[in-house]
Amino acid sequence: MRRIPSFVLLRTFEAAARLESFSGAAAELHLTPSAVSHQIKELEEYLQRPLFERTHRRVTLTPDGAQFARSLRESFDSIERAWQQLLTPGERHDLIVHCAPSFATNWLGPRIRKLVEIYPHMSLTILSDSYPVDLVKRRDVDVVISYGSYIQRDDLVTFSIGIDEFVPMCSPAVRERFASDEETILGSTPIESGGSCVPWSTWYRVNDLVQPSTPPLTFDRLSMKISAAVDGLGVVLEASALAEQELSSGHLIKLTKMRSGPILRDAHFVSIRKRDVDTWKVKAFVTWIKEERARGSNASVDSP
Repeated sequence: MRRIPSFVLLRTFEAAARLESFSGAAAELHLTPSAVSHQIKELEEYLQRPLFERTHRRVTLTPDGAQFARSLRESFDSIERAWQQLLTPGERHDLIVHCAPSFATNWLGPRIRKLVEIYPHMSLTILSDSYPVDLVKRRDVDVVISYGSYIQRDDLVTFSIGIDEFVPMCSPAVRERFASDEETILGSTPIESGGSCVPWSTWYRVNDLVQPSTPPLTFDRLSMKISAAVDGLGVVLEASALAEQELSSGHLIKLTKMRSGPILRDAHFVSIRKRDVDTWKVKAFVTWIKEERARGSNASVDSP
């Protein structure tokens, strides 16, 4: 007969270790924080060693706790995979993708129709938020597309989906007020947003220009600053891929006649769990998004 602790205790410990929080585990498991604390203590007594170090308003795993959490996570992943294999094909077609709001609105949204046409049986859910999601903690999410940075974990695979071209853009009406692209940029209000991969200071340095003291117009969302540029409020510096519709419609134009060309950066990254790399729905989505990005640029795409 196997000598293992109660599954209830193991499940509670796994959640608390993964979330690094007793209260977080309580919310996920629909328990009270005191119940979680009691169950963790019971498990520690069974194992005859501490699994967490308790400090003021915080818990951290002990070395024994961290080792036990890694092994237990692998076991829980195996159980989850076994359960998934029992589901009918129709029940396994759901895919949940989390990405930055700007990417969801400006790039992914206009292309969703293509993905649905290729995979009509895929149940697709798009979630968006400005902050990267930790796939270890958010078990309901399958794929994360992050902008600028990403969460690094040993059990995740992350790769760039292509090089982004960062270039100044403005409305045609703004450009008509000046004699050249350079004068347009120097004489207009710079439009910014928090967390941009390429700030205006970098662009001025690359082009060997002194940045004017003109106060910027700053937004907390990338899509808002692109809209501001369309409205003629100034010049925006951003990835042209996120302004494809505005550029193709003529509401924005690129200002490229400068000493240096566009600034190239890996700006968007896809993160998936290592154990999900070969699942059909993740492979299908990754293949599709790489093909769509390659279709829009000549940049190479790294594979996991």
